[in-house]
Order: sequence, then C-alpha cells, then structure tokens
Amino acid sequence: MRWIGPMPTGKQWLLIIQIWVGVAIAIGGCHWLRTLADSRYIARRCERRIRKSVDPNELQRWAADILRRYPPDTATTPAQIAPPRTLEGIWRNRPSVALQPTIPDEEAHVRIIWGGGFLGHWELLLGSTNFVAGGKCKRWQPGAYFCGPFP
Repeated sequence: MRWIGPMPTGKQWLLIIQIWVGVAIAIGGCHWLRTLADSRYIARRCERRIRKSVDPNELQRWAADILRRYPPDTATTPAQIAPPRTLEGIWRNRPSVALQPTIPDEEAHVRIIWGGGFLGHWELLLGSTNFVAGGKCKRWQPGAYFCGPFP
C-alpha cells in the first residue's frame, strides 16, 4: 500500500498520536461519567440485574418477615436492618433498608434504597401483594416496585 501525499514528519506523527490519545481519553471519560455519575443509567442497570438474578417472591417473603418482626407503625424498629444477601453486588455500594409505616392510601412496606448524595437515589419497594406504590414507580409484580431515580 502506498502513502498518498507527503509522509508525515516526526512532529506530525506525535501530533496525530496525541489527537488519538485525546479522543480515546474523552470517550473513556464519557463512559466513566455515565457509569458512575448518571443515576438514571445506574438505576436502570441495577433494575436489570435484579430482574435477571433475584427471585421477587423470595424478596417479598423477606419483606413480609421484616414487617412482621418490626411493625413500622411501632417504635420497635432496629436502627439498621441488613438487606437480603441476594441484593449484594447489585451496585458498588450496599443498599440501605427503611420501613415505611402505613399512611393514607398506602400500606406499610419495606424500602430498599441505593444511591444518595449528588447522584440521587433509587428504590425497590416491597409489600404485600395488595400494596400499590405511586409516583415514579414501575411494577415488577404485585406488591414489588422499582422507583426513581429521585434527585
């Protein structure tokens, strides 16, 4: 194969290499920013991982047990409830667990929360099969909802 036009000099080659390295760094930086700082992308990715690897019925049994042991409408809730092991590794940070007491139009349920800070957060809500979540939530199955991300 023949080179068309004059051959680049040493300085021109250096400039060409620098441009290509800069483009590669910019593309890598955009990917890094998206995977670590775009809460919508991260929430969708977590949801896909959960749908693929976690049994929703098992999660709801876990949530029902938590609600039975620590009714959120009473003051017996422990300071920290460990999330189910099946949710470890869904995102780089471990989720937190909160108990939501009964309010008008919404029964008590368990909130599993990821994110926080400047990212915002996203949640998995688990209740009885009669539980219906509102707002920015998508139904996974009766009583289980993915919600967020919330700024």
